[in-house]
Parts: sequence; structure tokens; C-alpha cells
Amino acid sequence: MQHVDGRKLWGANLGGAIGGGVIAYDAGHGERVAAASGLTEVLWPTRITTAKVSILGLGAH
Repeated sequence: MQHVDGRKLWGANLGGAIGGGVIAYDAGHGERVAAASGLTEVLWPTRITTAKVSILGLGAH
């Protein structure tokens, strides 16, 4: 999200609801964001899927 006006800058379908902490890091090869997805919960009906960890990244700087 754009920090100035809250406008969405980018999005992706990770194949399920986010179900864990989101971690941002840089291991020397560009910024990465890891997120656990695939949460299935009775209170929040979502599509049933297999849980996974998705790693999204920007090019090296």
C-alpha cells in the first residue's frame, strides 16, 4: 500500500487465506516477503486448499 494515501500498489492471489505471520527480510539477494497461506477456518469460510508458504520478492538492489 502507498504510505501516503493507502492506495493499493500490488496484489497477488496466493491460493488461500493468509494464516500466519508475514515476514519481510533481505538475505542479500533483494527484498523478500514470506507469508503462510491456505488457512481454513469455520468462522471465516474460505475455499479449502493445501497450506503453503509463499515467498514473494523484488529484484536484487
